[in-house]
Amino acid sequence: MIFPNSLHASDDPGGLGAKTRMASRLDPFGHRGRLTLLRAAIQKYRPADPEFAALAYYIAIAAGHCVLTASPMFGNTTRLSPSVAVASLRYLRELLPCWRATVAKLPVEYDEAPSPDEADKRAYRWIVVRTDVWALLEAVRITEVKLQDGGRPEAEDVSTELDATFPHFECFDRELETCKSVLATQCYRSTVASLRDTLADEYRNPLPWWLDPNSFSGLVADRPAYRMSS
Repeated sequence: MIFPNSLHASDDPGGLGAKTRMASRLDPFGHRGRLTLLRAAIQKYRPADPEFAALAYYIAIAAGHCVLTASPMFGNTTRLSPSVAVASLRYLRELLPCWRATVAKLPVEYDEAPSPDEADKRAYRWIVVRTDVWALLEAVRITEVKLQDGGRPEAEDVSTELDATFPHFECFDRELETCKSVLATQCYRSTVASLRDTLADEYRNPLPWWLDPNSFSGLVADRPAYRMSS
């Protein structure tokens, strides 16, 4: 339910409008709310269920975004359970080879898009995917450190899954970097600027390569579809 800013107390005796606006201030990007909903949903499943792995993947992404954006009041809510951390990495590992194959076709698909808007969508979605992967890995990394600091035996399980995931992740990342001339078309768009602006200071200095305009210097004009939309 959306409450307009003009809502008066007399129209909203339960104070729901004020509570909604307060929630927006405490969770301006929606990551904490999404994390709460996903954690409630995963309670219905066991770690062996395929639904558990998919939900774990999205939980890790939401938790990671809370960290990257320094969402207010996130506290310990970003810490993953060992089973969620392990399942999220296994799910990511299944996706990475498929993504790598798809990304290899991105330059052609970008230039063959039926419209400049569609070309932009094809490029932007990979910036979002790469940012989500960054968020997931950061949430798992923090969880691994917390488990190690607490002397928890599950830390070894998480470390093993991270070690198994990184070679696949690095292959995907290298493939994505070969598409810089396509991703460069997005680096000055407001959508990507907003991604940069939401980052906490510690994650903004330096910026990751796919969000840093300096890493795309001289590449933007190379794409025909970009020239059409400029």
